[in-house]
Amino acid sequence: MSNACEAYLDALSSLNDGPDHATSYLLDELFPAEDLRLALRTYVSRQYEQREAVAAKMGKTFIRPEFSVDLIEITDDWKQDLRASTSHWFFGQQHSPTIEFEYARTNTVAGFMKLLEKLVGDAKAYKVDFTGAMLPFEGWEGFAFSNAGRHWLLQFGWSD
Repeated sequence: MSNACEAYLDALSSLNDGPDHATSYLLDELFPAEDLRLALRTYVSRQYEQREAVAAKMGKTFIRPEFSVDLIEITDDWKQDLRASTSHWFFGQQHSPTIEFEYARTNTVAGFMKLLEKLVGDAKAYKVDFTGAMLPFEGWEGFAFSNAGRHWLLQFGWSD
């Protein structure tokens, strides 16, 4: 199911790319941990390890910034909140595809949501902010899901 979600995100991300504008929509299953915050810190630390390796190959040093993981639980219907955000990222960007019929946009978002719900089940959902972290995006929004010790990070981002 994760591959289906990733394929969906890849396709919509590609449709939102344009001249001097790249989008990236990602869904990653995180390091298995009892604590979601630890899983997210591990995820960012692994990203930094990759940057350090690239910098070392170039004879440079990558200095890891200090960062914190801020989580805000979505206590109401997280599916409704995520549906609105997903619609914005799929169809509200600078180079988003133009779809004339509202039902087509609604069904596209609903299709992704159905796949995501099958993957994460009755997970708790959180808005995520990495304060101080160096993300490869100029615009970014993140959601984390946690269910029975499994964790996922859904990221929407763009860069010029």
